[in-house]
Amino acid sequence: MDSAEVNALVHRALDMHREGRSLQALEFIEGVIAKNPEVSKFWNLKGMILHETGRFEEAVACCDRVLAIDPRDAVSWNNKGFALEKMVRTADSLAAHSRARELEPNPEEDRKFWLDRGGWYRDRGDYTAALYCFEQALRLAPNDVNAWMAKASVFHYRGLFGEALPCLDRALALNPENRYAWQNKGSDLKRLGRKKEAMVCFRRALELAPDDTDIRYEIGDLQIDTGAYAEALQTFERAIELDPEPFKLWYMKGGCLYHLERFEEAACAFGAALERRPDAETFHMRGLSLFNLERYEEAEEAFGRAMELNPENALSAFYRGDCRTRLEKFAEAVADFDEAVRLRPDYGRAWMVRGVAILCLGRTREGLNSIGQAMTVDPEIKEEAEELIKDFIKRTIEVGGEIIV
Repeated sequence: MDSAEVNALVHRALDMHREGRSLQALEFIEGVIAKNPEVSKFWNLKGMILHETGRFEEAVACCDRVLAIDPRDAVSWNNKGFALEKMVRTADSLAAHSRARELEPNPEEDRKFWLDRGGWYRDRGDYTAALYCFEQALRLAPNDVNAWMAKASVFHYRGLFGEALPCLDRALALNPENRYAWQNKGSDLKRLGRKKEAMVCFRRALELAPDDTDIRYEIGDLQIDTGAYAEALQTFERAIELDPEPFKLWYMKGGCLYHLERFEEAACAFGAALERRPDAETFHMRGLSLFNLERYEEAEEAFGRAMELNPENALSAFYRGDCRTRLEKFAEAVADFDEAVRLRPDYGRAWMVRGVAILCLGRTREGLNSIGQAMTVDPEIKEEAEELIKDFIKRTIEVGGEIIV
């Protein structure tokens, strides 16, 4: 069979496949193969159709038939690699791809291929395969900045921040103006606890990209770590000027204002964050800001929303109970404190304020028992709890009441 006949049959089967008649195309090409089993193009086409219809094991078998005819067929080695990849036979897949590139080397295309596959494996969490791919790219192009950064990213995702640093240093030696390398180096140094060095890197990255809010976020976060809340506030406010949409910038601004005891502004910042994304922790922080402003009804609502989004947060339950106690909603407050101590049985302050709310309901024995439990689970509040009991006894006597336990 001459090449014109082969090509005509191949195109006929391809047309069927492209029209969505894949089964018919397979039947057709299998009939052709039965009469011409030594023509590799037919096996390649069958393997391609099988691959595209999700029949990867059969696709690999077709590639093997081609390679039995011509062991140096680079296309079949490559196709086999992709089919094995789909079968999660990673080592075999990489070996097949490597063989394809040995047979038909093209340094630039091969570099791009290995970078692409490395990214594919990294994004799926297969860091061993990703590292192999990036190292293949570096073998072909040892001065490729992107390949060094990609290799660093594998170490970063694996939590091996110290091993990422030499890769980033190499990238920066090749291109000192690469702001992503400076930013990533800062991120890895930060995770290693080397905060001063991290700040230097983030500052350099910001010089190269002054409008990047992610870099400003990192700088602000480090400033908070050192207790420089006023400086951090300025950093986040500038980031918000550049891009007012990110939730995290408003949240961090709110945190700075809260620590600076600017509670009114903090409540507004947390409110702006919540407009962008409902979030349990943000509702909780807005609640704390309002609580400190003695706006207990609004705080009660905020803590309630936090509890809806995260029912396992004992702190939100406690603070809503505290708000309700101050609003003299004692029965509802006790229910919140019950939830707080259910979630955290050693939550001494919740036991203590629960006791206060119960005393206000006139259930003396139960209230005093709850305060006693507070002292048992948290000895550090014993003195405060004892003062509460003394104060309760004193007030009861002053009004001529009788203490019945």
